[in-house]
Amino acid sequence: MNALGLSIIAKLGCICSRETLDTSTGKTDIWSLGCLLYAMCYFKSPYDIVYERGDSVALAVLSGTVSFPEGSPYPENIHNLILFMLKIDYNERPYIHAVIEKLDDVINQVENKV
Repeated sequence: MNALGLSIIAKLGCICSRETLDTSTGKTDIWSLGCLLYAMCYFKSPYDIVYERGDSVALAVLSGTVSFPEGSPYPENIHNLILFMLKIDYNERPYIHAVIEKLDDVINQVENKV
């Protein structure tokens, strides 16, 4: 992810509602973790494509729509893990324990395929 992508993610705090960014439960960190995992997989933020088109990043974030590059080398369960963390509705966003459980499931599925 380039510096601009990191800047966009850092500024998203100004875009989302206060409920979305409640830091008392760590759910904001879960959303950020989803952005980070996406960036680790694809070397850009989930919203870089929107920014590069000149569209509104704020609206893209609030729409909850995240797309993955065509021909992604990662299995669907990785995509689902990222989407699980990028829930816009604060009440639907998981706690870290649920993320760890889902990650364990992904790891087990990968190990069973080998």
